[in-house]
Formats: sequence, C-alpha cells, structure tokens
Amino acid sequence: MMYISTKESKKPVRSQNGEHTYELIGRVENITEQCSVAYIELEPGKEALQHYHPETEEIFYILSGHGKVILNDQHSEIKTGDCIFVPRGARHQLINTGRNKLVFLAICTPAWIRHTGKV
Repeated sequence: MMYISTKESKKPVRSQNGEHTYELIGRVENITEQCSVAYIELEPGKEALQHYHPETEEIFYILSGHGKVILNDQHSEIKTGDCIFVPRGARHQLINTGRNKLVFLAICTPAWIRHTGKV
C-alpha cells in the first residue's frame, strides 16, 4: 500500500503555547505503529511544554528558524539544518528565540501518541 501525505491535507493540533503540529504519517491515519513523522511550527517567542516520552525515541530536524533545545539539564542553540536526537525518557523542550516561526520535523519510533508525560 502506498500512502502519500501533505501538510495541507492535515488538520493541525494547536497548543495554547503556540505550537501547531501536523501529523503527516503515524497512528492517526492507522498507517503505522512503528514510526511517525510530524511537521511542527512554533510561533516566535513561544516554547513547547517540557515533556518526555516513556517509550519513544525522537529526532528533530530543523527546517527553518532558530531557537534553543533543552534536553534534561543540557541547553543548546539550534538553527536551520540541525538534527537533534532525543532518547527515550529524556525531558525535552524547544524554544523559539527568533523573529520567525521555528519549523521542524519530529520523527518518532515507535509512533508518537499524545499523552500527558509532562514534567
């Protein structure tokens, strides 16, 4: 089975802290349980809630913008082209410190599930 997805064909999940998540491939469409890909936009001056995934490894690929990533107690600046690995169980947060949207892909294995793993 071939499955092709676009951001424009998805309804975003909008958080109250300025994050817009478009799940491109994953559990939402019952396409796969093994991995998921989401396109995420974080508005200028906003930050994702710090959280963790008890069973999921995650990779962020920054498509545009710049900001900061916090991984457990480590802080680092991020920019277009950076690729960040988040191990299973690690507390993490992205912060947009720029004037434009911070846009990135989030790739998860196993597939991401919305949960309340907030720290």
